[in-house]
Amino acid sequence: MRHTYNNTSLLSMQTIALLLAIFAPLTLASPSPQALRPSPPMCKAGQLILRLDHGRGVFDDASQSAMLLILHNTQATACTLPARPELRFQDSSGRTFQVIAKGKPGMHPGPVIPPITLSADGTVASTMRWVSGNAFPDRRCVTPAYILVVFGNDTVQANFNGQLCGPRDSRPSYNATFFSSFPK
Repeated sequence: MRHTYNNTSLLSMQTIALLLAIFAPLTLASPSPQALRPSPPMCKAGQLILRLDHGRGVFDDASQSAMLLILHNTQATACTLPARPELRFQDSSGRTFQVIAKGKPGMHPGPVIPPITLSADGTVASTMRWVSGNAFPDRRCVTPAYILVVFGNDTVQANFNGQLCGPRDSRPSYNATFFSSFPK
C-alpha cells in the first residue's frame, strides 16, 4: 500500500520534526545549580526599612502623584519578597482604607510572578502612581497617615503624606511596578 501526502501534510511533519529537534534536548537537560539551591527565607519586617522618595515633586502633575517605595535589607543575609508590592493604607488610628491595586490592562489576574531575592544589605524599589486631585468632577478621596508594604504575615510602614482619589462610585486606586534593584 502506498501513502500519498499533500504539501500541507509534509509541511506539518517538517514543523513537528523541527520543534522536536529544538525542544527535546531541553526536556532531557539537568536543572541548573541555581535551580537546585533553596530560596532564601521570606523577609521579616525587622530586617527591612521602608523609605518613600517623592523626587522633590518631579513625579507629580496637576492631578496625579507618584513616588518610589524603597525597601532596604539591613541584615547580612538575603531574603525573598513578592515581586509585586501589596500595599495598604491606614489612618492614624490604624483603620485600613479600601484602596484598589490596579494592574495593567489585559493582565487580570495576571501571570504568576516568582518572588525576588533581596540580597544582604541590598535595596529594591517600586514606582507607585495614583490620582491625587481633581481628575474626577465627582470624586472620593482618602488621606492616609501610613502606607504599609505587606509580605506574608508581615508589614513595614512609613508615613504617607498625600491623598488618593477615585470616582465617587469607585474606590481610590494606585498602580505599582514590580520591585527591582535600586542603588543605595
